[in-house]
Amino acid sequence: SDSRARALWCLRLLVFLIAVAGQLGYAAFLGFKMPFIENRHSSLHADKGWPDGDRGEFFDWALHHLPDNEIILAAIPLSAELRRASSTEGKAMRFAIHPQFEAHHLRERVQELYQFYQCTPPASFAKTMEKFQSRYLILEFKRCSFGPFLLDKYPEVNCKEKEVPWQELFCPRALASPLFELQWANAEFAVLRLRDSKEVARNAKDGHVADLKTWEPMLQRCQKEEPLECAARAADLALAFRKMGQMQVSQSLLRWAEAHGDEDGAFQYIMGHHLDYDLQQSQRAGPYYKRAVELESNNPVFVKEYLMWLELIAKDKRSLVQLLSPRRAGSGAKRALSSLEDASLACEASVTAKELFQDLDWSRELWEYALENGPCNQCVDNNWPIHTSAQSMREDVGDWQLFLNIFWHRSMRSSLLSITGHGGRHGHRERRYKAWKRRFRLRAL
Repeated sequence: SDSRARALWCLRLLVFLIAVAGQLGYAAFLGFKMPFIENRHSSLHADKGWPDGDRGEFFDWALHHLPDNEIILAAIPLSAELRRASSTEGKAMRFAIHPQFEAHHLRERVQELYQFYQCTPPASFAKTMEKFQSRYLILEFKRCSFGPFLLDKYPEVNCKEKEVPWQELFCPRALASPLFELQWANAEFAVLRLRDSKEVARNAKDGHVADLKTWEPMLQRCQKEEPLECAARAADLALAFRKMGQMQVSQSLLRWAEAHGDEDGAFQYIMGHHLDYDLQQSQRAGPYYKRAVELESNNPVFVKEYLMWLELIAKDKRSLVQLLSPRRAGSGAKRALSSLEDASLACEASVTAKELFQDLDWSRELWEYALENGPCNQCVDNNWPIHTSAQSMREDVGDWQLFLNIFWHRSMRSSLLSITGHGGRHGHRERRYKAWKRRFRLRAL
């Protein structure tokens, strides 16, 4: 029996050793495969742009302008976000849809309220809002289109693309309906207030969403409350409708923005970016970029775009010298490039300083700033062969350095964009801060 017990013990030990060897072998295999960068370095070792600037702008407006204790009607995800934001800010906001509670009667309520995603007549939905004692409706433009989901309980309002025109959807009809007052809008959201019956004339007729008269009251209110934001915000709104394929709406809003944006640097940038990237009319973009820099000379987003346009499109060396010479050490209101604290701008300008100005010290200063503050910026990888003998950053520093940049040094940087894909309004931190200060002062009055 002793020999049998000894044999069993040896067998157990052997199984244990095999298991340990297997684990060690697997660990060695994983170690051999480290750092797992392979061909994903371009997506992992990269700065990111987040299109949440319009969302933050909307939340700021909603928390300071929507009346307390009003019942807000919005989609489930947005209701959840607003509920969290309002509780954090200590603001009393109520929601027709409870976003964190499941019950059969709430599912039926969602079906009833989600009629605003279909071809529901505004007059019919106004009665639904009255039923739930709600006066405020928040529309999301990303869902102002035909969706894949239909309502089981309200098939009479369901509609599909190509069966009815876009103008039959509730969203564009509500925007132009006399039953609703458009209080505020940006490229992502619109806030509608259900008018009291006494406010609506008996003979009032529905307007058209492409008619500027639909938007003018809201735009005039914006000019009164946020005069420095309106032209750029209207331009972004126009571009949002362009993405929806609604060119008439887009053109109406863009014409208004053009008429009111002479002194708005962000509008000038947005127009230049639109011509440059959306319409592929890069030659026409230059005057807008130039004007944007004249209005906001220390906005690195504007300066970089104008620099790139002069270098790649216009190939205008004289204007490049005029743009960058005062920014070697700073002159008057124009700050030095390095003090603008933008790694992407420093990276792009380092090439111009080296090749056009023949100023190797300045070029090295800008390049080192870019390496220290933005090693994951795409420009750094693009310009690596210009400043080093290697063909790429990965070839020069190796996968382990990229791994350390990502997971140890956390070198990736984020930028805030509009939902329409540019950083004209939200990309520069100082610009956002100044806009917040202006709004704070107006609220204090």
